[in-house]
Amino acid sequence: MTKQELSRYFWLCHEIEKQKKRLERLQAKRANSGGFVGDSVKDYRSGRGVTLKIQGYAEEDYTLPNRISTLEEEIKHNIAESDRLAAEIEIYIQSIDDPKMREIMRCRFLDCMSWSELGKENFMDPDHARRLVREFLRRSK
Repeated sequence: MTKQELSRYFWLCHEIEKQKKRLERLQAKRANSGGFVGDSVKDYRSGRGVTLKIQGYAEEDYTLPNRISTLEEEIKHNIAESDRLAAEIEIYIQSIDDPKMREIMRCRFLDCMSWSELGKENFMDPDHARRLVREFLRRSK
């Protein structure tokens, strides 16, 4: 696994969170649609204005649920794909044999720590941690 693939973990998790919120908003919008609408007009064919009522459903209420369903399916597919990719990264990091390297990789890529935070957390120089990760990724190709 490359450094770029590992670095995607944060954005995959971020995307999953945002997509779940979008899905909730779409579902709320679908629940609020479907209202009955009405209006009144004057009919002057007889010479004087006769009030007529026009009632029905807005065109949007027929087409909106179909569009929402399509978007919901796309978002669900996107969430599933992002979950799968994030799980692959987590499994890769958990499968590293060396506990020191596993913890460094976990801190850097799963917990999104900076090199200085990682160094403080693991009692090592940040440059040394960076070098260890670079060498590990080079060896694992």
